[in-house]
Amino acid sequence: MRGSMKLLLLSVVLVACPVESWLGRGEASTMFVPHFALKSPGSKRVRHCSRYPGVSNRAACICMKERILIVGGTGRIGTAVASHLIKRAQGSQTDIVLAGRDSRKGEAAVREVMADIGRSETFEPCVSFQRLDWRDEIELNNVMQRGWTSVINTAGPFLGIRPSILQAAIKHKIPSYVDVADPTSYLADALALDDAARSAGTCAVVAGGAFPGLSNLIAMEAVEQLQLEESGGRVQDLNFDYFTAGLGGSGEVNLLITNLGFGEEVEVFQQGVLSPILRAGLDQKQVDFFFDEEDASKAKIGTVNTWLWPFPEGRTVAEQVEVAGGSRVAMGTAPDIWNVVMNLLVRLIPRSWWKQENFSQALATFSKPLVAFTDMFVGETHGIRVEATSTSGKTIVCIQAHESFRTCVVSERQELRSPADTQQGQSCAEFLLHLNRRRREDPQHQDGVFLPERLC
Repeated sequence: MRGSMKLLLLSVVLVACPVESWLGRGEASTMFVPHFALKSPGSKRVRHCSRYPGVSNRAACICMKERILIVGGTGRIGTAVASHLIKRAQGSQTDIVLAGRDSRKGEAAVREVMADIGRSETFEPCVSFQRLDWRDEIELNNVMQRGWTSVINTAGPFLGIRPSILQAAIKHKIPSYVDVADPTSYLADALALDDAARSAGTCAVVAGGAFPGLSNLIAMEAVEQLQLEESGGRVQDLNFDYFTAGLGGSGEVNLLITNLGFGEEVEVFQQGVLSPILRAGLDQKQVDFFFDEEDASKAKIGTVNTWLWPFPEGRTVAEQVEVAGGSRVAMGTAPDIWNVVMNLLVRLIPRSWWKQENFSQALATFSKPLVAFTDMFVGETHGIRVEATSTSGKTIVCIQAHESFRTCVVSERQELRSPADTQQGQSCAEFLLHLNRRRREDPQHQDGVFLPERLC
């Protein structure tokens, strides 16, 4: 992995998670401490810690005048992005505009961000709202031509739409762009804009959230560790498993996104060949989100039933590392009853129904109060588990987990910002900070449209 991407992986994990989040035994440190388990046939499991010493938390700070537009900025992820960018600005002038369709939500979002970042004696943050219906091409172009240095797009769901915001960013020669998209159809359309982005001087990262996004970088690190052990050996299998306790406060939109995904193919590899399967919600598998009994993640997450879902990294990262065998991408939740219910529903309801937004939205609206009720008892823990296996049978396992770690005061009441939003927002923000730093400091910087793993 290139040194610059090591810095990005460091920054994303360091600022997004408390020390104990890269879970392991007695590894508390202020540096980036991922933990890997190396396992080979007939040998003991060996704990193995990768460190990148000498890299400070200031590696990707904003250190010049920035004007950042966050499309979808009034949502939970958008406000998390804004708060994180301001906190990382370290006193430099950063103007952030939260763009959305609802003025009342916009005003509330600005108040939320300002409350979250608190008062500063060194600088006065500038956060404002801009009404924008990005689906209106004229309105979108009118806003995009206002001299932004960066655009972040958190306006999901991305399924069934074209990358029009990215196209507008390229058209108006905006230097940096990041989104949190996940449908492979959207990503393919975005990557097709690579030549146009190069010509315009735009550097864009798509799928730049937590998963996909941070998970892609963790996978590339796992593969690098595996290949170091194997002296350049080939990857046989690559598996991604994710965990979210309940809804994590992410809102009804994430229920909608999950439901819509049940109507899509899961793009994975089998025997080294891309083999899409229409089995989202099925093929449950018990997955350990811990290394041993002493890991904090044993109590926080434990063993989870995960089921297939069409995250793109099961295809894109597997293609990047040229897997010889298969890939898997799956998720699970808590309480486990929801895993059982999901499995039952996808067996009973035709796939064509899930693809219809009206049906998936109605089901999301119906289930939201039920999910909100169980959320009161299960917490808001999140986890990422990536497992890479070589053709000789050696395995590297990377686990990243965290619980809710940040509170904010919004509308005169205290509430917990969900780690789903926070991790997604912070990961997205760190991708942008990396692009801006690389543009300033890396003489080999190249513009274009990239998936996270292609920056490695």
